[in-house]
Formats: sequence, C-alpha cells, structure tokens
Amino acid sequence: MKRRWTIHVIHHSHTDIGYTERQEKLERYHVDFIRQAIGILNGVHSAVHPNWRGFTWTCENTWQVERFLEQATEEETNDFWHYVHSGEIGLSGNYLNMTELVDMRVLENKLGRGLTEVRKHASVTSAMSADVNGYSWGYAQALLGQGIQNLISCIHPHHGMYPGYAKQRPFWWEAPSGEKLFVWVCDHYHIGNEMLLAPRAGINYTTRDELSGLVLKDPLKVRETRLTRYLENLEAEGYPYDLLPIMVSGISSDNGCPNGKIMDVLQEWNANHGDSVHLKMSSLDAFFAEMRPSCEDAPVYRGDFTDWWADGVGSTPAAVKQVRDAQRKYDLCQKLDPQGTLGSPRRMAEAEDAIMLYTEHTWGYSSSVSEPWATLVNDLDLRKTNYAVDANVAASRNLDAILAAKGETTIRPDRDKLYTVVNPHDRPVNGTVKLNLEHWEMVEETPVPEGVPFDDFAEIVDAATEKVLPSQSTVISRAREIEVAIALEPGEERQLLLRRTGRVPARTTASGVILGAEGVADFALSNPSVSVHGIHNEFFDLEFDENGIVSWRDRQDGGELIRPRSRPFGAIYQRTPLSLGATPTRTAMGRNRCSMATQHFHSQLTNITVERSGPVFDLVKLHYSLEGTRMYAVLLKAYKQSPRVQATVILHKESYWEPENLYVAMPFSVGDQQELFIEKTGCVVRPGIDQIPGTCMDFYLIQQGLAYVSPGKSLSIAVRDTPLITLAPLHHHPIELCSGDNVELNRACLYSWVMNNFWETNFKVDLGGFYEFTYDVTLHRGAITPEDAIADCYVLNEGLLGFPV
Repeated sequence: MKRRWTIHVIHHSHTDIGYTERQEKLERYHVDFIRQAIGILNGVHSAVHPNWRGFTWTCENTWQVERFLEQATEEETNDFWHYVHSGEIGLSGNYLNMTELVDMRVLENKLGRGLTEVRKHASVTSAMSADVNGYSWGYAQALLGQGIQNLISCIHPHHGMYPGYAKQRPFWWEAPSGEKLFVWVCDHYHIGNEMLLAPRAGINYTTRDELSGLVLKDPLKVRETRLTRYLENLEAEGYPYDLLPIMVSGISSDNGCPNGKIMDVLQEWNANHGDSVHLKMSSLDAFFAEMRPSCEDAPVYRGDFTDWWADGVGSTPAAVKQVRDAQRKYDLCQKLDPQGTLGSPRRMAEAEDAIMLYTEHTWGYSSSVSEPWATLVNDLDLRKTNYAVDANVAASRNLDAILAAKGETTIRPDRDKLYTVVNPHDRPVNGTVKLNLEHWEMVEETPVPEGVPFDDFAEIVDAATEKVLPSQSTVISRAREIEVAIALEPGEERQLLLRRTGRVPARTTASGVILGAEGVADFALSNPSVSVHGIHNEFFDLEFDENGIVSWRDRQDGGELIRPRSRPFGAIYQRTPLSLGATPTRTAMGRNRCSMATQHFHSQLTNITVERSGPVFDLVKLHYSLEGTRMYAVLLKAYKQSPRVQATVILHKESYWEPENLYVAMPFSVGDQQELFIEKTGCVVRPGIDQIPGTCMDFYLIQQGLAYVSPGKSLSIAVRDTPLITLAPLHHHPIELCSGDNVELNRACLYSWVMNNFWETNFKVDLGGFYEFTYDVTLHRGAITPEDAIADCYVLNEGLLGFPV
C-alpha cells in the first residue's frame, strides 16, 4: 500500500425492528445493548478489562436511547451520560432507519423529540443510517433543521447502488433551502465483520489467498488478506484520503450486541500492522471531526438521494393504505387544531410514534419468503400492521375530538338535518363534500310514489342564504351518501341543511327505509353526457372502446391528455415461475423486478356499465378480466363543477408464492413541453433530473401525488393509497443509474406500482385479498407552479370535511 492508513472502527448495532425477532423483544434487546456497553466500560475503568481501553459504543439512533432512558435506573442513566461526555458512548441524531413513506411533518417532529432529551445533556451534530439505500431530498432539510451537520450512510448494495458511483466517498448534499449537509457514503454496516474485526462473530473464517491459491483458516491471516485487499482496491480506485470508517457489529447479525473482544482484535492488529494501518474505535463525531476538514472540496450534489429499498411498501398494500390514511388525518388535525387545544397532544404523539414504527425500513421477518407459513413470520407481520392500525386509531380519535369540539353530533332520533362543512386547507377549494344520511333518517308518514328517486324529494341548501346547491346521492352500506358541490375560501366553515323539496311525498317501508329507484333508473337513458361509449361534460370528452379508455380530451381545446395507443387505469400483471425455488428465483433477478422468464398479462375489458348520472357527477364502471385476480374493475367518476375525474380501482387478488408485480397504467400527457414533478418527503422533484448522480431511476416512493406541468396546461394526479410509481421499462432490462439529465425518463410512461412480492427476504409473500385504490386527476389551464399543482393533491386526498351538527 502507498500510504499509512487510520481506520475509525464504529461499533454499533443495526436497528432492524422485526427482521430477527419480535418487535417488542427487539426493543428490550436494544435497551440491554446499551446496558452491556455500560458494563464493558465500567469494566474498563475498574481494571477488570484494562486491555479494552479505547472501547467506544455508538448508539445508531435516538429511538434506542429513548427506550433506554425510559427503563434505566438512576445509576444506569448517570453512567450513560458520563460515558457520553467522555466520548466512549457516541450518539446519532437519526431517529430510526426510515423509508420515504414517512411524511415530513411527522419526520421533523420525531427527529426533534428524539433529540430534545439528548440535548439536555450532550450536543449531537452527526447522524448515521444503515441498510436503507437512500433518502428523500427533504430528509437533508429535516436533519439540518435539527442541527445535524454530518450524515454517514451505510449503504447495503443488495438490490442497491452507491450514489456518486462510488463507496467510501464524501459529498456535500445541498438541501432545498441551499444549506449543505456533509454526507459520507460508507460501505455495508457489517463490513467490519467481513474483515473479521469481531472474533467468532459468525462470518466464514476461511478465504482463498489470491497469490498462492491456498485456503487460509487462521483468523489473523484471513483478516490480513481481506483488510489489505480492501484498502488496496480503494487505492486503485483513486481513494484520496488516508482516513476511513468501517462499521462493525458484535455479532454478524442485525440487532447485534456489543462485543468488548473487538478491542483484542484491534490491539493485536496494531501490534503487527499499526505502523501502516492503525485501527481505533471511534464515535461518529470523532470520525467527522478528523475527516471533514480534508473534504472541503468534495463534490456538491443537489437533488434526491433516491432509495433503492422503497419498493418494500408494495408488499403490504393494505397496511400501507392504513398508514397513509393515518398521515392524512394527522395532517387534518394539524390544520384544524394547530395549537392542540381542541384535540389531544398525547394522541398526536401516539400517532407519530406508530407512524414512525410502521414507516421504518423493516417490512418482515428474515424468512418471510422461504417459509411464509411460519408462525413467527405471520406474528411479526401482524405486529407490523398493528403499527399502521394504531397510528390510524390515534389520529382518528384526535380528529373525532376536534370535530366534536366544532359541534359534530352523535346519533339521535330527532336530529336536525344540519351539517357543518369545513375547508381545512390554506387555499380556496371548488370541489365536493360528502354528507351521510343514516338509513333510518328522514322517515315520513306520507308515502313516496313508486320509482321516484331520492334526489327528487330532497335537496341541500346553504343554511344562511337558502341557496340550493347541486347534490347527488348514492346508497352505501347502512346510509345514503350525498355529495354536494360547493366552493369554500381557505379555512371557511359553512352550514348546510338537508330538506324536502315539497315536490314529492316520501314513502318508506315498515323499517323506515326510503324506497326509490337507484342506478341507471335514476336518470333518463337518453342522457347525452354518459353512455357505455363515453363521458362528456364541459371539461372532458372521454371515449371508450372494446379495450377501455381510448381517448381523454380537453373539451376546451380538443387536446389529447393521454398517450397514443394507451389505456389509462388498465392493469399489467407479472408472475415469475419458481424454476429455482421461492428464494433462489428471486435472488437471480438481481436488481430487476422480473426475469427473462417472467410472464406478462394485460387486463382485458369485458363490459362497461353506467352506474350513476346526476347534477354532480357521472359514474361509469369498466369491468376487466386479469390474470392473478378474481376481479378487476375501474370506477370512473367525472365531476361536472370542476375539471376532475376520480378513478377507483377495485380488485380481488389471488394469492401466489411466485414473484409478482401489479401495475396500473397512468399514461397521461399535456404536450411536448411537459415535465413530471413528484412529491416526496419534504420536497418536489423531477424524476431523472433532480437527483444525485448514480441513484435509482427504476421507481419512486411519493407522498400525496404528482403533476405533469407545461406552460399552457397541467394535470395534478392525487395518489391516495399506492405510493410507489415507476417510469422504467416493466420488462427485464439493464439497470440505468441517474446522470442528472435523464429527460427521456422524465417523459416516459407512468405506472402506479400497486403491489409486489419479488424480494427474497423481508417482503410479505401473500398479496391475496380485496383492495380499493383511488386516484384523482385534475386539469389546470394556464400557468401553475409545480408546488401549487402538488398542493392540489393534498386537497383532493384530504378533501372537505362535512359532519352533522
């Protein structure tokens, strides 16, 4: 080797909540790991283990510190802070190893809460992350906002790649605000175990010497061979520094324990090789203090550090839908009750905790694919799902409390048909609100003539002005849903009254259920706005043929809004035969989502039925056949007061052990000058353009939606339930890394990637069940900023609130 190396060995435990054990047991483990580290350090300072002097333990995140401080004795707490101050226990400002599923508000709050208690006793300026292979661009902003200046990212190259095309390299990550975070792209978080720095920790202790061809069995010789080869490779790659971080766990496992015997290995190494390669245990802050001054000329990257492991959310679509709904309700609580005086701050904190635990990166047990029937596999999956449910329950309870404080009533026999409607958003909304009328309400003694629709003898009026508002009702389970067209200013509240028109008397059954024609009989079949051939209103012309939606035109200028020969909301299903077995078949795919052997199936239209038509919307159902499902259908609801179409995909998915993917086509276009913008955690970016070089372009995990923006017109597409999208080819293909100017990808056909199970570990295999996924497409004419187009997605997904008073 050409230089004298100093290697900072950072000893930590990778937090993987649910991959190796039950989630609650792993919490106990991580609390005990800190206790073990304190015990080792007490032994060092009491001369029980004087040869372990220099031992340093790094807490990977503030979650484990929070859990320890909640359960520690006074003596343990004092010892912990003593060793933090001495530098023998290092801290990280990261809360957990997160996916991009978490939203910005929750992320910032939990980062802040995690650091609050710690910073009462010590400063924290560095953070580490392990296993996940990327972060939303807004993550840099979130860390900087909490005073974190440095991030070490321990990339897991399985299914992933290194940003900047190289490992063990620094860069300055310029956040959306222009501030810069110093990032070190490290190697795998167990690379030190591969070097045998942890004795007898589970890694193979044999290796083949490249020069002699002999098989080496002596751990010292294996260590010398592996570590020397690693450093020589770095020199050959042009690595410019003589400092290097290497992560190590006490055992070769996620959720591993401290191991004082690593100090024996380091001391043995330094005795033999310390003059050329010096190993020392270090904390994050110590490493960055020594490394950062040499890296002022490191490259500056601005954009998204796109995560290669975001695709895990596709393996649990039902639970992901739950947690996304929880985040929307959490956001509504913040908008309606910013000071927390109407609801409960405790419930909001409970929702935050559960959201973080669901959206952290662990999706399942290590044998979830190889033995999906195993009790522990299914126990851990239910516990993971429970985090999403707990988050939704906490957010729902808090939203209920806020609405109750605003006057929402419970069921009562003599309730007035009065409703409060609220626009919780900071922008005017011209949309609809849904009001429910229980099935036993509006019982009248005077009968209604047979076949008279409900909407003919009931109407919605503004309680203050008595202006009649366009409304349309639909029978749903145990109630009648009345959708009302209304325009509200930011934060505006208005009261609406449901009253009889006086035109028609009501007729009810003995049980009080109102009788009236539903479905097609609710309107004249001669209605020109809707038929099995298309939907036409003042905003859009949608045309159908035997394959589905064949045309979607802007009524004003006749411009087509979909790509030629495309079929919006049609589905593509993939299944790969298990030629090598459940796990090896998946392993052989590499970074692809399918293989050359993958079978591809397209949905086939079987029927079109007109479901509803009225003053507020037209509703058509497209029926399809699709391999892998017992049912696949799309409900298209075209609104008449605004240029908006809502598409609801409903399906009954069959269960398969084979690798699967299911995509929904979204081939929208607003012309040659369009750019695609997507919302990720804390930022709006253009896929293929606003990214760090060398990052993933195969898929993206978005927040509330995306927008096609051009100078003349734009489309907002609110994605309520399914956050994964892809622009890459759906067939097996060479993986292409982002160069920062991938305009072709930005203009490629878009697909919503609703579910998958193609990984060989961690993912849930069983995708079977009933699902409903909703998308809203809105046209904007004239100039609009990407941020405003994305803000429209929040309005569409969260909606206006209407409740009885």
